Amino acid sequence: LRLCYLHAGAAARYGWRSPGAPTLSVTYPADPFALAVIDSLAPTGAALGEATNVTISGSGFEPAVAKASIIGCRFGTSTSETAVNATVVEPDRIVCPAPPAGAEATVTLALVADEVDEETREPRDPVAVTNAFRFYNASAVAVSAISPPGNPQGVEGGLVTIVGESFADFGGLQVRFGDLPPVPATQPDAGAPVIVAAAPYVSP
Repeated sequence: LRLCYLHAGAAARYGWRSPGAPTLSVTYPADPFALAVIDSLAPTGAALGEATNVTISGSGFEPAVAKASIIGCRFGTSTSETAVNATVVEPDRIVCPAPPAGAEATVTLALVADEVDEETREPRDPVAVTNAFRFYNASAVAVSAISPPGNPQGVEGGLVTIVGESFADFGGLQVRFGDLPPVPATQPDAGAPVIVAAAPYVSP
């Protein structure tokens, strides 16, 4: 940071003048999550056997950015835990790859820092994100009915209802019609295997 002053009475003679080069320093808390505010998690689940990046969004992650090499996520159950290193650590988001899972399960997810607390000399406490991250079997998902079975060309936005089995919205739910780009979809009732999406526009 450099401070500059314009000498108003002799601007032509002196122009911009700099009195030196003061520096600005920022001191962060020792705890990388001391300022963290978690706003959202996406997605909230991962398919078995599929590589999935999980994004924790929020604010106050600047102290974690300063210690990016020790920041990670911990996925766990009552009997086992798996920690992975974060691949992205930014002031407003942290991204971690979901670890491989061998079976369907609902697990906890927490942010962790691989260091000890300077006061307690114990490992830092994890910061809980959710206790309901879901590993699911994508092969169990099946479609049994689509209504209506078609949409007129040149018409955009006609709602299509898809009925099936094992549907769940883990965030970013989409439906693809043929080779067209995917469109957003919703699951109106989380307990019912029904998905609704707007048909894309197809020129006549």
